[in-house]
Amino acid sequence: LGTSNVVESLEDHMQLATIYAFGCQTSVKGLFQKQYADGILGLARHHSSLVAAYFNAKVIHRNAFSLCLTMDAGHLSLGGSMPRKYHREPMKM
Repeated sequence: LGTSNVVESLEDHMQLATIYAFGCQTSVKGLFQKQYADGILGLARHHSSLVAAYFNAKVIHRNAFSLCLTMDAGHLSLGGSMPRKYHREPMKM
């Protein structure tokens, strides 16, 4: 998010800003490589998730997100799915 115009980027940022506390890692125990997925990005289906915080602050229109990863790129969309023009093939669950 952002452009080479600092003022424009700051204005965009302020429209999307919301208060949200992230955790802070204080030690490394190697669990990141061994543990099961648990919402490290704050995208869990929980009332305290980052997506829920944006939805409750009325920054996004739906309490939803989509994540699409390919071998050479990726797309994270908050508030719904990415526009169809970016789909290379039908979505899969």
